[in-house]
Amino acid sequence: IERLDHVQRSLDAGGAMASSDAYQQQALEMLLSRRAREAFDMEREDVRVRDAYGPGPWGHYACMARRLVEAGVRFVTVDMPHWDHHSNLEKGHGANMRAMDQAVGALIEDLDVRGMLDEVLVLVMGEFGRTPRINQGLPNDPVPGRDHWGQCFCAMLAGGGVRGGQ
Repeated sequence: IERLDHVQRSLDAGGAMASSDAYQQQALEMLLSRRAREAFDMEREDVRVRDAYGPGPWGHYACMARRLVEAGVRFVTVDMPHWDHHSNLEKGHGANMRAMDQAVGALIEDLDVRGMLDEVLVLVMGEFGRTPRINQGLPNDPVPGRDHWGQCFCAMLAGGGVRGGQ
């Protein structure tokens, strides 16, 4: 919210809004609107709901995605940082999978409880999979792990009219 306030002041002071085209103005007005500001204000969210999504950035981002959709945003991307582990799979990927499972599970349940799941498609995927065989380690990381494998990856879809269990 502080960053949005700064953007608003900078635009007003520099006259950028007046010199922007209609589409840029519309985008800025949406971003700086009261409705968007309320969606970004996580203090407005019930602490029990926030806790259901899990601690840390992943739970926060997934809950924020629901709040943005509720505010009328039509497309939300949630980036899950620190995902690319090649070794120490239990500590790296294992912890990530548990956090993602809690955040995505809470998102799907929250959308369902609010009657929004049929209208919102949740897509969870990455840009590549992992090799089926464990390597012997990398030059900068001697711990065995898995390499990138662009020939295979998986995706999970929920809501948006998609029939479950496919």
